[in-house]
Amino acid sequence: HTIDKYPGKGSCFPTIIACLLKIPLNDVPHFNLLYFNSEEFRKAEAVLKKLNPENEPRVERYMDEFYHLSDKISLIWLASKGYYLDSIKEDWYNENKNKPYLAFGKSKRGVSHVVIYMDNKMIHDPHPDNSGLVEAEYYKTLSQI
Repeated sequence: HTIDKYPGKGSCFPTIIACLLKIPLNDVPHFNLLYFNSEEFRKAEAVLKKLNPENEPRVERYMDEFYHLSDKISLIWLASKGYYLDSIKEDWYNENKNKPYLAFGKSKRGVSHVVIYMDNKMIHDPHPDNSGLVEAEYYKTLSQI
């Protein structure tokens, strides 16, 4: 699978999930459509603060909840399919050398990105430039419930 839908919004996470579950990309919701880029987030926050100036802490809490909405929805969708994203512990690598896992970090384009790693090497980048991550910040594995 490669990213080709919704230009400007990216779809690396749904694409990676489709790859790992070996299902068509169209069968995975495009959680990425719920993400704001930094500029969109700042604009939405400014409008809400202007509409509700007397309750700025509530606006900030609301924006924080919305910021993480796509993460919550993706976790619920994965659970409905019998999977969850699990943090990788140090000893996991020794026991799972041939199991793919997700690596999260920034791409050379300066945006958050996710690719598939196996045995400490990138094996798939859903972005057409195939440049991977500048640096992996954290790793997760897709596990069955």
